[in-house]
Amino acid sequence: MAQLTTAEQDQLEALIDGAHDRPATWAQNLLCFGYGLCRAPLTGGDPNRAPMIQHLHPPAPNERSAWLKIQPNPASTWVVVNYGAEPQPANASISIRDLMGREVHRAAISAATGQLLWDTRQVPAGSYAVVLLGAASGPVTQQLIVQP
Repeated sequence: MAQLTTAEQDQLEALIDGAHDRPATWAQNLLCFGYGLCRAPLTGGDPNRAPMIQHLHPPAPNERSAWLKIQPNPASTWVVVNYGAEPQPANASISIRDLMGREVHRAAISAATGQLLWDTRQVPAGSYAVVLLGAASGPVTQQLIVQP
């Protein structure tokens, strides 16, 4: 599938740092879908905000961090969100947001690892952000595509 070296990935990350033009978006899409290096979309607010790239692949068993894995993606009727957060988070939740940043679903989580099943038939087709909130390592975001 994707065959970029680590140095080439670093070059793309440098290209998109602070930029939101078309080439930066294309580079971001490549990094996100091919390598799990995703950043939250720029949605307004502080113009000096620099979105951070988060590594979203599940960690090795000895690492203490948080991760999300969404299946199937794209989805048409339902989606399963697998999550993990070490150490076990307190008051953690999974939030699903549309492109405008509006929350369309929220579910509290109480275990260090688990699954959330979500019916996507209740929302319009499009792109959504699935965010794990409350983890010690900070929020973790994955992109979800809902198809008709």
